[in-house]
Amino acid sequence: MARISPADAESARNRIRQCNLPRPLTIFFFGFDPVRPEEEHLAAEPTPAPPQESPEPKRRGPKPESRRISYDEIRQRVESWVEAKEDFMDEVSLEDLAQQTNLYKTHLLKYFRHCEHKDFRYWKMEKKIGLARSLLLDDSERAIADIAVRCGFNNVANFFRQFKRVTGCTPTQWRERRLSGDGQD
Repeated sequence: MARISPADAESARNRIRQCNLPRPLTIFFFGFDPVRPEEEHLAAEPTPAPPQESPEPKRRGPKPESRRISYDEIRQRVESWVEAKEDFMDEVSLEDLAQQTNLYKTHLLKYFRHCEHKDFRYWKMEKKIGLARSLLLDDSERAIADIAVRCGFNNVANFFRQFKRVTGCTPTQWRERRLSGDGQD
């Protein structure tokens, strides 16, 4: 067993006294005295902790309302935001949506889970595909790669994969079916 010197034991006692531990507490060092009773008043006085500056979250807009909010009101705010959004070229995060709709992020998470029955990423991807559908029909001469970029997809292969996952066919097939009148939406 390693022995510690009396100076090291005293140093350890002083460090323990500086901690704000609950009382009664007797600390034994094997081979040395317990904390001396005449020094107990030192352990009882809390040592002021240095002030810790917590970084404040970076909010660019007004603070969200702290009242209860219904899912219908959340739906209205989200839908009005979507209508005002012309395209999804900018990558929108949940934090951005919360800030722009003056809602808490947790409110939006609950809304998407309980009302939309999907997570935010899938909801956003469906909105992008919806925009792509309208662009495919509105401008039948426009290249699909241009539409993919306009809808916020940086990778055309990913756009095709996601489009097929949502609609069941590729953008080219979807456009041809709608323009020929064979498909229904």
